[in-house]
Amino acid sequence: MDATGLIIYFSVSPFTLARKRALWLLILGVAGTLTVSVLDRYESTLESVTALALFVPLLVGAGGNSGAQAASVVIRAMAVGEVRFVDLPHVVGRELLTGLMLGLMLAGVAFVPNIAPAVVSAPSVATLVDATGLIIYFSIALLILPQLD
Repeated sequence: MDATGLIIYFSVSPFTLARKRALWLLILGVAGTLTVSVLDRYESTLESVTALALFVPLLVGAGGNSGAQAASVVIRAMAVGEVRFVDLPHVVGRELLTGLMLGLMLAGVAFVPNIAPAVVSAPSVATLVDATGLIIYFSIALLILPQLD
């Protein structure tokens, strides 16, 4: 730990890092079942208009990425003292308005590259991990269930 009591990244083992992240990943995994439930609810719609399924990853990815961006920006602002807990209603309002504007923009444009590395890094990693995870998932499914090939 440093003088402020924060854990220094390189002083912690990869095992400790994994242990600290595991609970959150498990919670998010359980929360992910909500997405499965929503998709299950609209299964007949997806079956009748299969093209809708093609846009699910774009929609989910954009939502996750914009959430990661908002969280990164707000956490940084909190860390440097620009935002305090008392500012929560104002921050929520600003982020809702920002999200609405971004949603409208993305509805009209497929993709607009962002040149701010701090804002784009987490979404880029998330997108890469999502795509890689899907490739691994379906590859294993094809190995286990060869009749699907």
